[in-house]
Amino acid sequence: MRVQSYFGLQRLIQLSSTKMTRALMQLAEQKRILSPADDPAGFAVVQKLKSELKSLETANQSNIPQAESLIDTAGSAAQLIREKLDELEALATEGDNPTLTTEQREELDVQYQSILEDIDSLAQDTAFNGINLLDGSLNIKILVGLQSESQKTLEFGDLGVAAIELAGTNLLTENDSETALKYLSVAKSNVDLVLSRINAADKSLDFRKEANDKQIENLTEGIEVLEGIDPAEAAANLAVWKTLNESQVALLSSSLDYQSDVFALLWSRK
Repeated sequence: MRVQSYFGLQRLIQLSSTKMTRALMQLAEQKRILSPADDPAGFAVVQKLKSELKSLETANQSNIPQAESLIDTAGSAAQLIREKLDELEALATEGDNPTLTTEQREELDVQYQSILEDIDSLAQDTAFNGINLLDGSLNIKILVGLQSESQKTLEFGDLGVAAIELAGTNLLTENDSETALKYLSVAKSNVDLVLSRINAADKSLDFRKEANDKQIENLTEGIEVLEGIDPAEAAANLAVWKTLNESQVALLSSSLDYQSDVFALLWSRK
């Protein structure tokens, strides 16, 4: 056997061995694309889809649940403030009575002012992970999808006593009680507006999460189609490379045996 033929056959054996090993790995992983060498264009597409898939999974498993917890916290506090307005309205209605004594009015006003303080405390102190929610300072963006335009802005408003227009109200006179009732109507509208924003944000996140789930399903299917293999075809491909490799190895072995016999014959004639 000529040296060139020997090394040429060795290269073919190495190539078929590599192909056989690759086919075996693809069959074991049930994936057609294991590296850029398998399909450069396909590999690039798969990597892009996997990146998008990871972003969506992060949004659904981390970002959106965090935002939902924030919204729940804000909603609970805002609803409590709304209930306290009902308490204030009951006190103001009681105060809108000309037969009350000064002492009775003062007692009503003490209760009224205490509830106003509670409302202010709720507005100033309600927070999530150190972020104030109802003092008017909240303005954050949370990525809930793939692109920057998929950011959800959370901004509910200020539910402090001054912001909902109850600052300075009292029940010390019948006129004061009448005035308080008018401002309480405005305050209820202000709180209801904030509650509607909170509810809208919650529904928006539910919609986004469902949309993400659908995208995740589509991306997963797309990746499986691009990476996936036909097991029967892969097994047949493996068998072809295995047979070729064995044939090449056998050919090399027989050639070496023949060469050895020739050398032995030549040596015996010396």
